[in-house]
Amino acid sequence: MNSYFKLGTLSAILLSLSAASYARDIEVIVKVKKTVSDPLTRSEKNVDPQQAARQLQTSGLQLATLFELPDPARDWRMTKTDSLKTVEAMQRHNLDRYFQISKPPATEREAQALVEKLKQNPLVETAYVRPEAVSIGEPPLPEESAATRSVPNYADCDATPISSCQYYLYPDIAKSPYRMGGLNVVEAHKRYANKGELSRIVSVEINHWNYDHPNLPKPFLKHWDTSQHKVDSHDTSSAGVMFSKDNGIGTIGIAARAQAGYSKYGAGPQLLDLAKQLKAGDVVQVGIHIHLCQWIA
Repeated sequence: MNSYFKLGTLSAILLSLSAASYARDIEVIVKVKKTVSDPLTRSEKNVDPQQAARQLQTSGLQLATLFELPDPARDWRMTKTDSLKTVEAMQRHNLDRYFQISKPPATEREAQALVEKLKQNPLVETAYVRPEAVSIGEPPLPEESAATRSVPNYADCDATPISSCQYYLYPDIAKSPYRMGGLNVVEAHKRYANKGELSRIVSVEINHWNYDHPNLPKPFLKHWDTSQHKVDSHDTSSAGVMFSKDNGIGTIGIAARAQAGYSKYGAGPQLLDLAKQLKAGDVVQVGIHIHLCQWIA
């Protein structure tokens, strides 16, 4: 076997291993239209989403409802009145019009071809391959006790170099090296004598912040697929911006005294289930990095 053939074989093996490492479950999402034009009456007529799904299935596709409508028979916490209100809200926001292909194509290229075909159907408003959500954080290093090291107060831009302090807490005045100013959070804290005491913020990310970090609170909520919860640096950083403690060290969050919760990202069903845990006025922050595949025409 010559060296050229050996090199070619090795390259093929490496490409195969690389492709396998990026393999994922492909999800094709379809949204059916709310109305379609009736050529006979020259008017718009309403489209029943379930009937539209059945018509699409006649072409060999298998569709499943993406957002499951509530059913008091399945959820003992929900009354019939609550169920009707939730259904009305879902219909108002067209969530009952989203479907997922139950048996999607095996490859990204085939999936994209199916998407383009679906877009030509008069019943379909849009179709797409769900982007892959990926983590961009790394597991954080174990935090040392605040008593064993000197930690600067990064919120104090008078005592800390401007390049490393939380300048986004300050007025909307650009100051080198930044091209824009901040949100004037420091002034809001002073004027209203409030740092989010009555607020609740839920971070929705792939992984959660470091619950043992000396500058961050413990969560009041741990939600969705809890057996897969993992800590990483990305949400730890995000949590610091939102609700790190006002304890004289490290950073100060925009809502430093807010209660903080975590819900593992899981797309539509996760957010609908999270809504059951929330109160009016709660804030949900969704911070997801997605991987968009490129298809060769």
